[in-house]
Amino acid sequence: MKGNIITYADVVKDRPLFHESLTIDPPPSKIFSTSKSPIGRIASFLYDNPIYFLKTASLKVFYLIAFVRPYYSWSHNIYLLLWISFGYVSFV
Repeated sequence: MKGNIITYADVVKDRPLFHESLTIDPPPSKIFSTSKSPIGRIASFLYDNPIYFLKTASLKVFYLIAFVRPYYSWSHNIYLLLWISFGYVSFV
């Protein structure tokens, strides 16, 4: 059981995209009854694991807004930050 920050980037360990920082070990999960609706199971998971949910959600939002990718080089990430900052400032 793994929590993917970048979807499917850490599936195979010996591949170029695998990096240990792309995963967050999820808390032990409970077995939810199938009698609940999918929305009810999601709500139960969020209620039982708020810190895990907030941590992964904030990382996904950060990667979306900043255009930074943990598997890119530092120079590429700095270039992306400068370029997207220019784009955001120009838009405003």
